[in-house]
Amino acid sequence: MAAGEPVDEIFESFVVPLVEKAVPEWRTTLDALLSLPEIGGPIG
Repeated sequence: MAAGEPVDEIFESFVVPLVEKAVPEWRTTLDALLSLPEIGGPIG
């Protein structure tokens, strides 16, 4: 933004790759938690 670049380009080049990597990792973590017998409800 300081260089005058649109925020959309910054978002797509920096944030999107982080989200694409983090989502599968968190989904795996949440699935593992839900498979535990002591976890009986929604988690997030």
